Amino acid sequence: MEQTSYSKLSQRDVDRAETDLLINLSTLTQRGLAKMIGCS
Repeated sequence: MEQTSYSKLSQRDVDRAETDLLINLSTLTQRGLAKMIGCS
């Protein structure tokens, strides 16, 4: 894997991937908190 492989990804693709990750993380965190609150 050379450094050139990264240049194929446009900044928009990277931003979208990061946004998806943040949304998934926040959703998982909210579910985890809801489970903890529901169990206690």
